[in-house]
Amino acid sequence: MPSAEDLVAGLTAIANEWQPVATAWHVFLAVLLVSLYLGWRPSARLLTPMLLLPLVGVSVVASLSGNAFNASIFAGLALILGALASTRSDATVKVAPTRLIVIGAGLVGFGATYPHFVDAGSWLAYAYVAPLGIVPCPTLAVIIGVSLMLNGLGSPAWSGILAAAGVFYAVVGVIWFEVMIDVVLLAGALVLAAHAVTTHHGRLISAQPIAR
Repeated sequence: MPSAEDLVAGLTAIANEWQPVATAWHVFLAVLLVSLYLGWRPSARLLTPMLLLPLVGVSVVASLSGNAFNASIFAGLALILGALASTRSDATVKVAPTRLIVIGAGLVGFGATYPHFVDAGSWLAYAYVAPLGIVPCPTLAVIIGVSLMLNGLGSPAWSGILAAAGVFYAVVGVIWFEVMIDVVLLAGALVLAAHAVTTHHGRLISAQPIAR
């Protein structure tokens, strides 16, 4: 198994060699966020595949770069979450309460300007060359952030699976790679996990018959 140093070197190479692709993902994210801000409310069935595209991007780049582990994990994650889309209704997504919007927006900002691995040249450049869509942690941070802003897309399963992936990669990043900023991803993933549990619990209660 490759050492942590070798894996970090591989992620650094990806982040710097694939900067044009990362910039394209930033444009994609900007268009999505502006559209949502202006009032576009797609169905969860439509939005889910759009949010999965960056996960597929990470898988493809990892595969082309020889990182079979990340390629497999992100391909599997995209397939599992994608399968949920076929079971979703055509109801539009709903904006979350203010506290989740604030946390989600912070995660999106963190992921979109993720400063590790990439040599941006200036702080401003991180806003368009940070390794979004090509490296796991910033990509998960952005998708978790958008999910929080949109109330977990109304799906505890979506939130729980995505949160689990976020916790796993954040813990690996902090403990094994010593990328301490990944505690931000860890915190966001735990918030999404708590939201999934609360939503699921609320649905169980509402589904119970009222005693007369």
